[in-house]
Amino acid sequence: MNDSRFELGPQYSKDNIFTAKMRLHQSWFRAHILKVPFGTGPKPESTNLFGNMLRTEDANKGLNFLNQSIFNVAKQRVAEGKGAVEPFRLFNNMLSSQPMCFNLFGMMVNDLDLATTLWKQVFPDKIGRIRRVLFEYAPEPKGEYLEDNTAFDAFIEYLDLDDKLSFIGIETKLTEKFSQKIYDKESYRKWMNENSPWLPNVGDSIAQKDHNQLWRDHLLAWSMLEHKDSKYNSGMLMLVRHPEDVKCSRVVQEYESLLNENELAYSDRTFYDMPLDILMSIWKSVPLSDNNSTWLAKFCLRYLELHVSDFNLEFWNVNGKNDVRCSICGCKVDKFLAMYQWPVCDKCSSIALSKDGEPVEGRGDTEDHNPVFINGIKCWRRYRFGGWITIKDPFNCRSLNEFYRKSQMGSDK
Repeated sequence: MNDSRFELGPQYSKDNIFTAKMRLHQSWFRAHILKVPFGTGPKPESTNLFGNMLRTEDANKGLNFLNQSIFNVAKQRVAEGKGAVEPFRLFNNMLSSQPMCFNLFGMMVNDLDLATTLWKQVFPDKIGRIRRVLFEYAPEPKGEYLEDNTAFDAFIEYLDLDDKLSFIGIETKLTEKFSQKIYDKESYRKWMNENSPWLPNVGDSIAQKDHNQLWRDHLLAWSMLEHKDSKYNSGMLMLVRHPEDVKCSRVVQEYESLLNENELAYSDRTFYDMPLDILMSIWKSVPLSDNNSTWLAKFCLRYLELHVSDFNLEFWNVNGKNDVRCSICGCKVDKFLAMYQWPVCDKCSSIALSKDGEPVEGRGDTEDHNPVFINGIKCWRRYRFGGWITIKDPFNCRSLNEFYRKSQMGSDK
């Protein structure tokens, strides 16, 4: 009998390419790292099973978070009751950007020294000392700002190098689109004066649906700076997004085309685009304790190292079942080979020839016997434990190391 804990679980056939990839990866993380069965979602009343959903009994243990400290911060924020924190989405849905936001910034809430160390690395010319880290934050009373429910996913308040109060309001995106509704009213437009970050002739284009939410987040940051009683010397909206989300990247480019030249200058900008991989590379360059290094490593595994779950994605059906096929003949391969991209079955591998046209089957366990050719198709062999696996090369690489890099398999040498 199959152990349901290790099944990827149902996927969603209407996902775009990136969302499908991320949903599969979260399903893999649940099955192979957390080792728990999949649950129902995406809403509390839903009865549909998805591989990226946790059962309530597992969600209640905090398994959607990278460690107990972050889980405690999430529970505390839910207990506060204000803002757009959705408990089911936060605790049960592994694909949601809301738990990602807590997993990214939650460790800083009760460790401001850690927060200061990491943010200083990002903005060495700005950050003096982090004062507080909040989730789902908006200034009050809202009638003095945008007069709506716009809020930052996370909020970093800090003292700059001159001991003046400043902030970073953060919007996080994983796979969700920006809100596709158009909101535009006088309480927004009143902040768009000659000193504001937007071009003077943007007109209705600034409120277009693709970047309407981004505009409102930016407006919220700007209103906090321009408020008659503002306590902040400087501030910005930072968008933290996944580097593989091509649609989000295009939205950012379109939005930045509506900003003026002063806004695009690094030192004075109030909007900052931060791809997640760049933020991680900056933070991982900092010497940290074992506990904090483990946190960042887990974060990268869960959200950035998607290649570890790329089981030839096009062959995994929406029910999360293995239907991976040999990349040469199309026959179904076993679960071990299904872990690799472009696998070659044993039967096809047995007829492999060297570049000189000589049979290579049984010629030892050395990487020197590369590449090999099967029916004229270039393949590479990965030798280990006295055996090998054979993988098709769709790139026509010149060396094994080049193939490792392009396929993101990584050499074990």
